[in-house]
Amino acid sequence: MKFTALIRTSTTHQENSFATQMDVINSFVNRYDGIVVNVFKEMCSGGKDERPVLNQAVESCLSDGSTLIVAYTDRLSRSLYCVSKLNRIKNLKIAVCEFGTLENSKMMLNLRTMIAEEEKEAIRRRIKHTIKTLKENGREWGRKDLFEKEGKKARTAYKNKRDVHAEKMIPRIKSLRLSGITSYNQIAKHLNSCSFTTVNQRKWFSASVRNFCLTYM
Repeated sequence: MKFTALIRTSTTHQENSFATQMDVINSFVNRYDGIVVNVFKEMCSGGKDERPVLNQAVESCLSDGSTLIVAYTDRLSRSLYCVSKLNRIKNLKIAVCEFGTLENSKMMLNLRTMIAEEEKEAIRRRIKHTIKTLKENGREWGRKDLFEKEGKKARTAYKNKRDVHAEKMIPRIKSLRLSGITSYNQIAKHLNSCSFTTVNQRKWFSASVRNFCLTYM
């Protein structure tokens, strides 16, 4: 069976995520004795509806009869409108590794995309609420020392770094939970064994996993 892989990141700072996504895809493809005939790399927000690289991947699938494969639903898109358009393309087959099967129904794909779309908005709401609550209680959000030493630009850069890190870790933690690794301590041990670190390049502990999940998930 032939597959065309689509791997996506939102920014150039997440290039390591390409390798992680391909590991997931290759593991899935090997289970079905398949072969990846094309790989399309995309650096683009998953919330956009117009995506040239995605269109090229779709055209490739229709041309050679391969199945479009992604590691996670949100790597395909965070836009229900975009996924609905894909589902209406005749003869286009889509596989999502996190589903664990080739039998992906259009309804399930639409539902998971709705969740991914809402998740993105929920993350924004939770962060805004957390910042508001901290400020109301007279506490600082983020690294005060960085702001005092380096100024506003450095703090903005750190915020962007934190958001990029969160986007990389959310799919990983979701995948662990789906595989049955659900406790904060188990998740921390697995992340450390795979050499994943916190945004400050430190080891994960159950408390840091808990704080991350409460903030972003």
